[in-house]
Amino acid sequence: MNTLEAAYKAKGLLEDLRSKGHKLTTKHYTIVMDAFGRIGETEQAEQIYESMSPLPGNRITWNVLMLAHVRDANTTRAEHWFQAMGDEANLGDYNILLSAYAREGNVVKAEQLIKIMNDGPAKLHPNLISYNLLLEAHSKKVGSSSKRAVEIWKGMEQQGQVNARTYAVVIHCMLHDQPPEKVMKQAEEFYRIAKKAPWAREGTDMKQLQIALLDTYVAVAETHSACRVAEKSQELLAVMEQQRTVQVIEYNKLLKIWRLAGTAQSVERGEAILAHLRKRKIADRISYTTMMGIYAGRRDEESAQKAQELLDVMIQSKIEPKVQTYNSMLLAWTRSGNLRRAEQLLELMEQEVNQIPFPDAASYSTVMDGWAKSKDDNAAMKCEAIFERQQRSFRNGNMAARPNLISYGTLMCAYANSNTKGSAQKAQDVLFDLFDEYKHGNDKIKPTVQTVATVLDAWQRSGDPDAGENAEALLNYLISVYQDLKDESLRPNEFIFGLTIYAWARSRKLGNVARARRVLDKMIQLSKDGVITASPNAHCYGGVINACAFCENDKLEKQTALRIAIKTYQELQESDHAKPNDVTFATTLGALRHLMPEGEKRDSAMLTVFRNAATAGYVSDMVLHKIKPLIDRGKLDEVLGTALRADGTIDIKLVPFDWRRNVEAPTKRTYVSKANR
Repeated sequence: MNTLEAAYKAKGLLEDLRSKGHKLTTKHYTIVMDAFGRIGETEQAEQIYESMSPLPGNRITWNVLMLAHVRDANTTRAEHWFQAMGDEANLGDYNILLSAYAREGNVVKAEQLIKIMNDGPAKLHPNLISYNLLLEAHSKKVGSSSKRAVEIWKGMEQQGQVNARTYAVVIHCMLHDQPPEKVMKQAEEFYRIAKKAPWAREGTDMKQLQIALLDTYVAVAETHSACRVAEKSQELLAVMEQQRTVQVIEYNKLLKIWRLAGTAQSVERGEAILAHLRKRKIADRISYTTMMGIYAGRRDEESAQKAQELLDVMIQSKIEPKVQTYNSMLLAWTRSGNLRRAEQLLELMEQEVNQIPFPDAASYSTVMDGWAKSKDDNAAMKCEAIFERQQRSFRNGNMAARPNLISYGTLMCAYANSNTKGSAQKAQDVLFDLFDEYKHGNDKIKPTVQTVATVLDAWQRSGDPDAGENAEALLNYLISVYQDLKDESLRPNEFIFGLTIYAWARSRKLGNVARARRVLDKMIQLSKDGVITASPNAHCYGGVINACAFCENDKLEKQTALRIAIKTYQELQESDHAKPNDVTFATTLGALRHLMPEGEKRDSAMLTVFRNAATAGYVSDMVLHKIKPLIDRGKLDEVLGTALRADGTIDIKLVPFDWRRNVEAPTKRTYVSKANR
């Protein structure tokens, strides 16, 4: 007999007894109410309560009704029955109501109830269960700060009221707003303490702590440190297996970590985990989909074919693939370079006659991204065609296909990577379409400063004679939009200004040097005025110097460029927020070579810059390559000493280490070009 049938049978017995005139008590009605409450039939439970009149209800009756509504997630009715108890409510009743607040993340009401309990008689003071429920409320609240949760936990520690569940919930609270690496250290410390604690054998709570620790490993893995935690996660799952507490959801998390690790070992480990799940007959859609993602990470045809085989196994096993599964398959084919297969699968998903999910925005973006990163001459055109199909699918009623920020961004990247004429303008047209959509209420595709950077990058790489003007116009538009909306995600940063400066630097037209410098001056002024928080970095200053180094071969233009190059270099040297690096020093040397006539004055200026590079620890191969062919052999010998060989080559190993201490990746190769004799 199932529980529903049993509840109705109990109700029938109750009615039969009443019709026969038997003397019934509140307890008889409460038993039947509880039977209905346990199966979620709260309306029936309340009807039984109403039929009980004139018998009075009592604390147990109201407790049964409150608990039924808590199970049914009806907090309002739970509160009603809690209030009916009045002063009869005990600590257990308060904790039941707290559990309702915890489930829905109602921090305000949970905190209020805890305060009432603390202000009440000693018998109602919160216990370990109470505080754990309060912590759970904080863990469930979206956007909640972990500061209060940490305060609660530390207070519990002082009272000696903690267990594994406490630690587990605190970890989940910390994951809201603290760096995953920091949370992981705290979680591992909690786990170390818990294993030695007297309550360590409380299986359910320890499992919660183990799951919380696993969740921190997932969070760390998602921040590009998956390799560091993959083995730790594997070891944790091995412990849970020994305790027979691990379920498919934990295995799926481990699969996800191996997918994020993206190592050669990921395939071997992933296959072993999936084989284990299949042997136990608990492998689910997420298990297969994640394993397909691991194969996609290998980026080769053989692995893509293995992913296809897994998809076939899923279908044969009556495990229905969702759109995410097909997206993993699309990713496997695109990453393997087989874009033809990816396109074929996308077309199948678009056809109504096939019993497979329609593509969503991620489906289209995946294939677009494959083309955008390919070396196909028509990649941008093919991305454009897929984007148009996506828009058409959305217009035809497929709401999941609605283009999102990634869709627009991928199309812009395709144009930015294209060498075709006019591609930067097309990328900008897409950007303005994006802004237009956003301004008309589609806040799901809100542009960011990174989105604008994609188009600025397209301009600075385009070779278009008007790239500088167009990039600066876009920069001014962004500044205007930011000042209008005050949206931090649109506040121009140093990268944005650097791209604009380089767009001018690469314009190769008269006046580009002064315009590049003007952008730098604008950045400095906006920073002083507090409009932007970023200050010019070495890349921004270097962009202006680069414009000088490659300015047009016009006498007046070169004079202006020399003056600007020296001024910009000196400002960078004296700056409090940026310092030159090896690229800046090399660029400055190149500018001096281009702008100054050969002779003592040029040699002296270049040697000064070289010595500055040595003092700063930035004598890289790039710097040596710029200085060596231009300086008299005798002067170069004075500077480099034994590092300058008799044949005119320079042995980087013999250059004093202090001169190159800050070069990130010094090369060991030796230049073979001869110094001037």
